[in-house]
Amino acid sequence: GFSAEWRGIDLLTVDGDGFNRCEVFDEADLDAALTRFEKLSQPARRLKNAASLVYERFWTCFAAHNWEPLAELLAEDVCYDDRRPVVGAGIRRGRDTAIKDVLAVADVGTAENTTSKVIATRGNRLTLNHMRGRANSGFEVELLNLVELNADEKIGAIVLFELDDFDAAITELDARYL
Repeated sequence: GFSAEWRGIDLLTVDGDGFNRCEVFDEADLDAALTRFEKLSQPARRLKNAASLVYERFWTCFAAHNWEPLAELLAEDVCYDDRRPVVGAGIRRGRDTAIKDVLAVADVGTAENTTSKVIATRGNRLTLNHMRGRANSGFEVELLNLVELNADEKIGAIVLFELDDFDAAITELDARYL
């Protein structure tokens, strides 16, 4: 039963089709609002280390179907450990086996539709990534993968986890780091 007027400054951010943040500042707090706007406008600092850079080259080769340079990024005795309960392939060893698996994934048609984002690193040789792939058929996969470089800075281990198994992925990352 009363009239009121609020004057303020709204700071909104968008993710996809909707707002993911709303901050309201008093009209007199323009400097604070501008400071916050500048902070949110800065690009997020990209996590990187030797492992993430090698893995980025791996996916660049994958997308370009450049199989020989991709193979050279893998250690001869690379260990591929797929711990996903439903589709997991278990432990597979060796560069030749890894290349066969990579070619099988490429045959599904995900080479052009795969993204990888680093979500954690430990030291210079470990990275944990969020992977998303979509095949031309519409099939999608999303997972976490841990990449470990060996002493020669080649990929010595890849461990796959379900997306919702973040705690196990971090535990494995920390255990390998220690």
